Amino acid sequence: MQRPTADLDVAGFAQGTHYVKAERLPTGFEGRVRVLRYSALEVHVAGRFDMICFKLYAAVDHSGYRNSKHLDDLRALTPSVDELLAASQWTRTQDGSDGFLGELEKILEMLGVLVNDAGL
Repeated sequence: MQRPTADLDVAGFAQGTHYVKAERLPTGFEGRVRVLRYSALEVHVAGRFDMICFKLYAAVDHSGYRNSKHLDDLRALTPSVDELLAASQWTRTQDGSDGFLGELEKILEMLGVLVNDAGL
């Protein structure tokens, strides 16, 4: 194939065997994407902050599993408190429910973030 394809121009999350499209990407997402080319294949890789957003969302979404791969991945990214708080704001655009907020606060506390004054 000699041209880029739009077949996979999507952004979302794989949850088990289901694909869930992201409603809104983190602000500035496009500017942080890294483009990798392998012959005719072009892969756009999310930036570090975006991965923090996605992994935080996934860790909260699977928060019943305290040892989830998403939480492990998030820890491996060693996000700062400011990055976690900014990512938290984005996760709330994906799920504004009270239940999600409660789980988000638990995960943030597990990561050492004081949520009392975070304004989530």
